Amino acid sequence: MAEKVSDKFYKQPVFSIIIPHYNRPEKLKRLIDSIPRRSDIEIIVVDDGSTEYVHTFERFRDNPGRGNVFFFDNHARNKGAGGARNLGVQNARGKWLIFADSDDYFTEGFEWAIYTHKDSEADIVYFDVTSQIEGSTRVGTRHKNYSKRVHHYLSMGPLKQYREKYLRMRQVTPWAKMIKRSFVEKYALSFEVTPVANDIMFGVMSGCYAKKIEADDVVVYCVEEGRNSLTVNQSPGNKKIRAEVAERYAEFTMENCTRNELLYIKIMKYTLEGLLLKKITGKR
Repeated sequence: MAEKVSDKFYKQPVFSIIIPHYNRPEKLKRLIDSIPRRSDIEIIVVDDGSTEYVHTFERFRDNPGRGNVFFFDNHARNKGAGGARNLGVQNARGKWLIFADSDDYFTEGFEWAIYTHKDSEADIVYFDVTSQIEGSTRVGTRHKNYSKRVHHYLSMGPLKQYREKYLRMRQVTPWAKMIKRSFVEKYALSFEVTPVANDIMFGVMSGCYAKKIEADDVVVYCVEEGRNSLTVNQSPGNKKIRAEVAERYAEFTMENCTRNELLYIKIMKYTLEGLLLKKITGKR
């Protein structure tokens, strides 16, 4: 049975790194090894009912090789990374929440970046990201849109309001960000409990509600680009869930953007065309 974080801490952490895990203990170890060994960083791993490599995971769980690593089990009926992250947030004590997927890892710039911004007044700090093809050292392509949005926001020039809105409403993945825990609690933000696309609404709502944001072009995170990831799993069931989430995303975005902001961020790419046209052609 997982222990409460409060039972084992001697120092209030500054950062809580939350990791949902399922059937990937070796990659989980790689991820944890990429996290700086500091007493003000807590690592919260939430296992989502792993069914493979269980003995390997249990050995790592019993001896992670470092302190401030806390393991929890997601016993909810509806499994998925969304529910696992919610459980991690409930047990977090850090000022800042940082999310990571168990098959990814942090880069060398991570430590410098988060400590540079640890006293920030922003609710969210966005960072740059890269990607790597699974089983190789080749750079992938999955990170490109995320990276472009950060650099676009930081670019010099007019239309700063729209560049900021573009980042806030489109950078919806939970990783490569620092998010204030007090902000998440204030707005009762949580991840949806769906097998796929469970981070979209958390991402867009947090981006929209944040009183202030910042961004830094330091690459802090590497996304592994694999053939079997949920992002490329286009089963009929997953497609249906993605469509439903896309509709909720569209409705929320249209309620919280002006006509010009919608045009600028090209929300049509992510929404049902009819819903978007209704907003754009309406009076403002």
